[in-house]
Amino acid sequence: MTSFDKALKIKPKLALAWHGRSIALARLGRYEEAIDGFGVAIQFNPADQKAWYNRGNALACLYRYKEAIENFDQALSLKPDDYHAWYNRGTSLAALKQYEEAIASLDKTISIKSSCYYAWNYRGLVLSKMNRLEEAIASFDRSLKHRADNPNAWYGKACAFTLQGDVELAIKNLHRALVLSPNLYRVMARSDHTFEPLRKNKEFQALTQDR
Repeated sequence: MTSFDKALKIKPKLALAWHGRSIALARLGRYEEAIDGFGVAIQFNPADQKAWYNRGNALACLYRYKEAIENFDQALSLKPDDYHAWYNRGTSLAALKQYEEAIASLDKTISIKSSCYYAWNYRGLVLSKMNRLEEAIASFDRSLKHRADNPNAWYGKACAFTLQGDVELAIKNLHRALVLSPNLYRVMARSDHTFEPLRKNKEFQALTQDR
């Protein structure tokens, strides 16, 4: 922060310094200040694609998803093949429950980078919310193809199989998630309403009890 402040005292219109300072602020969780700083960077250099992108991320951290999407759109107008921007645009749309549009953005993400395992994973989550469960499971499988040690995808599959009424596969996939990250996913499974049909299942109880 100090080095950026010194640079801005010498050159107050230095877009790069405003951008760097704002990244530092965002890392400190000072998102409002970061958003303002990215805005100044953009004012001095409207073609700074990363400033638009980072401003979108900071806005999303404050749940200002509509504004975030506008900034991601600006970033994508400058660099249409930025799969990170397409991904974060998709997650922001999903947060607004605009699921069809979210899927379109996530599809764009994986058309640019097919190995983006977390985009496949998030796509599965959105498809599950839309009750498109077979497609969701296929999407989780694609995520696991690119990263098998991804507990999110195993957990997502467990949820989808539960919604389909397939208890055996739900338990098997939940077990895989718990092997990879036991503490987090045990807590999640206990509070996740998706698993209500399994609460009396002894295998489920054994998986989710304290160790």
